[in-house]
Amino acid sequence: MKNLAGIIKSGFDNKSYAGLLKSRPDYMLPFGSRYRLVDACLSNFNEYGIYKVLLQGDKNIKSTLDHVSNGEHWDMDLREDGLAISVPGPEEYNSNNRRIYSYYSSISFIDEEFIDNIYIANPMVVSRINIESVYEDFLKNDYDVMFLYRKQEDHEGKYIDSRKVIFDEDGKVQNIGVNLGTEPIFNLFMDHILIKKKVYIDLVTEALEKDNAYTLTQAIMNNKGKLSIGSYEIFNHVEYIKDLNSFYDANINLLNEGIYTDLFLMGSGILTKNKDEPSTFYGEGNQMKNSLIANGSFIFGSIENSILFRQVHVDKDAHVKDSILFQGVILEEGSYVENAILDKNVIIRAGVKLIGDRHNPIVVEKNKILEK
Repeated sequence: MKNLAGIIKSGFDNKSYAGLLKSRPDYMLPFGSRYRLVDACLSNFNEYGIYKVLLQGDKNIKSTLDHVSNGEHWDMDLREDGLAISVPGPEEYNSNNRRIYSYYSSISFIDEEFIDNIYIANPMVVSRINIESVYEDFLKNDYDVMFLYRKQEDHEGKYIDSRKVIFDEDGKVQNIGVNLGTEPIFNLFMDHILIKKKVYIDLVTEALEKDNAYTLTQAIMNNKGKLSIGSYEIFNHVEYIKDLNSFYDANINLLNEGIYTDLFLMGSGILTKNKDEPSTFYGEGNQMKNSLIANGSFIFGSIENSILFRQVHVDKDAHVKDSILFQGVILEEGSYVENAILDKNVIIRAGVKLIGDRHNPIVVEKNKILEK
């Protein structure tokens, strides 16, 4: 897809994750025992030949540069084009119009003669999307803009405050609104947009000059009378991550075989940064039940319904249940962790019990040591 460029946008939300974003952007949150959230987006672009990609980074850029680097693990380390990473300047970061500033700053990257259209993706909405089919529909109908959406059941109110696509009586996009839970099934806006390059440049420039839109969708809706706006329904599984609880659920949901298959095994799978490590060692007396465990760990205790990343050490008589353990976590003998998220290099000393709620998991921040 030589004439299609990709933009991956940061979520800019550091407040809803209980300290997990102090040293990393939202898209760099660990996912599925060995990946980062951004891996799914980059892999989707790789699968469909989108190699000119701009990742709009956040100010905590170190982890992004370490993991993503020049994009070589997604075949984006090209001499021309390839992957670029932008970092917000002080004016942009402190602006109420920060999103539009970021888009405006991207114009120099995508304003190439051979680029006709742009695919904008939110990495916090994880799904395996057939971009080729989406793009064919976009071109066939000569849309200026296309919104991707999914009909989403929400009987428990987990998607309250998420954005939704509102259609008029003729099935045309009327607006992008907010889900208030008034419908058991609603049209979840996936925050993935296809847009013509010229339309993108005009909308972003106008929004910044007139200060009349804080988001690209708002800028589009300000001009909907002038634009041909289409929609495309996605049927694959979607994880919509907007806060701590949805992040926790998205990881734990991977223990469902069908969801794991849909997200990780469909198409060409998900690529990530290679880390050569030995297989996990399972010591005598370990007990395993329905869990994902990455390489390089040492397991002597009990693991149940949990996600463990690399280099985790669970000592004998230690128990992990319904929890997410990031890289380098150590659980000493007799410790107990349930409904919790432990960030990198956390140590739980012998005999310590840590029990959260399924709908409000406890978070222990990076490098913390919990002891009696």
